[in-house]
Amino acid sequence: MHAHWMTIFGSILIVVGCDAAGTSSVDDKISRQAASADEQSGSGTGDASQDANARFSFRVDDGRLRVHSRTDDDEPVLVRSIAFNESQFDQEAEALQLRRERASHDAWRHATERPRLRPPKSDAERHDALLETAERLEAAYESDREHLGILRDLTMTYARLLAFEGRTSPGSNLCVLGSRRLAEFETAARPSDSADLKWATKIRACLHFQMHQYPKALELDDDVAFAALRAIGQHRFLALRPYRDGRREIQPYRTLGDASGSKLSWDELHYLVSYDDDHAPHALRVFCLVRHGEGIGVRWYLEAHFLNRSSPVRLYGKSRPDEATVLNDVRGHLRQEFEPAP
Repeated sequence: MHAHWMTIFGSILIVVGCDAAGTSSVDDKISRQAASADEQSGSGTGDASQDANARFSFRVDDGRLRVHSRTDDDEPVLVRSIAFNESQFDQEAEALQLRRERASHDAWRHATERPRLRPPKSDAERHDALLETAERLEAAYESDREHLGILRDLTMTYARLLAFEGRTSPGSNLCVLGSRRLAEFETAARPSDSADLKWATKIRACLHFQMHQYPKALELDDDVAFAALRAIGQHRFLALRPYRDGRREIQPYRTLGDASGSKLSWDELHYLVSYDDDHAPHALRVFCLVRHGEGIGVRWYLEAHFLNRSSPVRLYGKSRPDEATVLNDVRGHLRQEFEPAP
């Protein structure tokens, strides 16, 4: 069931355009200069690799130059947000910035062209196309680590690949990379447009879900996350008293969803473990008290989740353990795993 909804998440993620309205007089001046340079250096260059339909708009927001790009068929997309000094942004600097935007735009379009040129017809072809796209986007990102369009699509590609990689070692790497790239995007895109905030929320919910961090996924109030959690009876939680052990915090949740009649495994308690108040998806660990089966065949066990991996911690048998016992087992496992023996 969980794997099915991982695939659903990977298939519905979409890139949302950004709103470029509300420019100041300084922005208008810069945009007119960019448009003029666009006309002079855009079409008619004879460079087949250049997207002649690409247009760029510039605006200043809280001392930052924010660059949006668009083509004839696309909504404006935020591609750069950098520190801005108006006194140093003369015509020569503007022309240099525009050339930089064109070069990065070409690299971005090239990195994402395979699905457009050769639409995949099977899951195997989709997987292969995503791998190739990720490799190209990584190279483009290394060349321009300030380009938010490249970073946005790279993060999206990692999230989509997770639906294919499942519990594999590459899947573990994708969990870390996707989470870190998302954090990089959120930092670089500030102040974020509403569309980018919505996009980041959807990606974060996807990562939390795929790493079995169900209460965190639910907190983000994403419709797709809610539907996926409801399908597995994990869409209502009661937060219990947290426990602090030095740098470590353990936040327990009790599942309030309906599991009646379910013969599948069902998580009744969740223990989310964070360090130094870092709640990034790749930094969290989760322990779940799991009920498996029903009636006389029911069994209880404690399971640990980290990234895309899961492992049993303790088998309790037919009787449900009390919550104090479960918490002690979680603490004991953490001490054994992270604290060296004397």
